[in-house]
Amino acid sequence: MEHGWDRAIVTGAAGFIGRHMVRFLRNQGIETLGVDRAATSVHTLAAHTSAYTSARGVPVDAPPVDAVVDLAVQGALAPYLERGTAIFHLAGSANVGASVRTPIPDFRENVFPTLHVLEAARQGACPVLFSSSGSVYDAEAKLPFRERSPIRPSSPYGAAKAAGEAYCFAYYRSYGVDARVARLFSVFGPGMGHFAIRDFCERLQDRPDTLTIRGDGGQTRDYLYVEDAVRALYRVLRGGEPGGVYNVAEGRGRTILSVAEAVATAMGPPVATVRADGKRCTSALYRMEADTDKLTDLGFRPLVSFEEGIARTVSRLREQHSR
Repeated sequence: MEHGWDRAIVTGAAGFIGRHMVRFLRNQGIETLGVDRAATSVHTLAAHTSAYTSARGVPVDAPPVDAVVDLAVQGALAPYLERGTAIFHLAGSANVGASVRTPIPDFRENVFPTLHVLEAARQGACPVLFSSSGSVYDAEAKLPFRERSPIRPSSPYGAAKAAGEAYCFAYYRSYGVDARVARLFSVFGPGMGHFAIRDFCERLQDRPDTLTIRGDGGQTRDYLYVEDAVRALYRVLRGGEPGGVYNVAEGRGRTILSVAEAVATAMGPPVATVRADGKRCTSALYRMEADTDKLTDLGFRPLVSFEEGIARTVSRLREQHSR
């Protein structure tokens, strides 16, 4: 089902996925306003139209943020909304470890902003895409995780995402807000934060002959290159169902050992020796793999293979390392 909108707002536009989302939308010719609470590049709103026209092909390291908006403040987004505007709500903390250490700030950073975005969407009659996470699923649920699999978060971060989803469903059912949920799994690519792939690359820069990973190497994650991820988010808001939930992933679980080996191959030659230290993995979600049939039914197919995505990511990280 196609739904009409010709303008977009991206929250969290200075973040990893947000930067790519803004760039993708602008490359589609869609007038896009990037907002973030801590902008590194701010245009005046008066110059927005020329900014979005000239931003096609904007470098990934130049976050296209047009306005500083603190979503923790109720009503902060309302002045930027008008009918025909879609909201890609990508803002929020994505640090699982920090959520475990300090759950209250994590709640404030993730749940209140989502509620405020939904309220703004209700007032402005705007569709909303909420970026949730595969971490909402029950670690003991059968693989692959389907959208109807049990929800039982293993971390405060996952709990905050589940709460955001619940508010999306409530606003859809109570007020008719066109809210949709995208459960992102492991998104990677140039500009990513300090997660496993980047960590492997940086460690191999310092010691190119060997790479030791923590755990037994059997932990699995479902990876999707960031350019494909933003295409999927766009597809969900263009063609998905109001009130719907969609897994966003490749649909294939990969062991952390195989991921490390792929990074080592991209860094070579010579290819480093990769081994696991054999220590017990402390992650509650030991295995993650998504069923992506619903996303596939929308016509989505990944365009960048995992290996090509790793090669691009490694190339970019090497370039940054050499500066």
